Amino acid sequence: MDAQHVIADRYSLAEPLPGSVTGLSWHAVDQWSGQQVVITRVPVSGLEDAELVRVRQEIAREIRVLSGLRHDRLARPIGVVPGHGDLWVVSELAPDVTMAGELRRRGTLGPAEVARWGADVADGLVAAHGAGVVHRNLSAGVVGIAADGRAVVSGFATTVLIPRNPRAGVPAHLAPEMAWGAPPSSASDIFALGAMLYSAVEGRDPFPAGDHVLAPPQRAGLLGDLLVPMMHPDPAQRPSAMGVA
Repeated sequence: MDAQHVIADRYSLAEPLPGSVTGLSWHAVDQWSGQQVVITRVPVSGLEDAELVRVRQEIAREIRVLSGLRHDRLARPIGVVPGHGDLWVVSELAPDVTMAGELRRRGTLGPAEVARWGADVADGLVAAHGAGVVHRNLSAGVVGIAADGRAVVSGFATTVLIPRNPRAGVPAHLAPEMAWGAPPSSASDIFALGAMLYSAVEGRDPFPAGDHVLAPPQRAGLLGDLLVPMMHPDPAQRPSAMGVA
């Protein structure tokens, strides 16, 4: 797919979103309104009819719920359209600078900066979780850094296939209960957030052996006192998004 494609006779693809999987998320222009948006492909070709109906309904539900939220820590989904055999979720424009990009540029981030951005993400999750929506696939690539320094979470309503294939999520951020077959939850979002912040400040995965045995944080300082319970193997023992914020 190249930048000349137009999705649903409306959204003109401009360029791939920095840090996204090739061909998955794009900057686009709504030819009807001139608005700049992000459009993300949800690959549904090959799904059974019943599963496709479920995916459509879940995407529609999340968009309906999140569209009613006004929160400056969330890049909200706007709608969903068909195109090229798949579904495409249209979202508000997120900042080009991402936490993932900052990590590639700088290697690691300081505890105070990580804590500030983590609080922003948690604040956004408070609103989403309170509305009954979980993200399912939090990672540094979906955390944008706005010009005023706040972190903005994107990617909502684009991850409804994660429960069908949970290992499509970021492995180091995958909560153990999801690996064992449980559905995503607000607690699994907290685990993913903790793993993401740990990796940012420590410069390594929290579970180097791949067995969910946490390597004690070394660089996190007081932030480590929060990161450890966020990644507790028992989801009932993890703090809520409000507690994290």
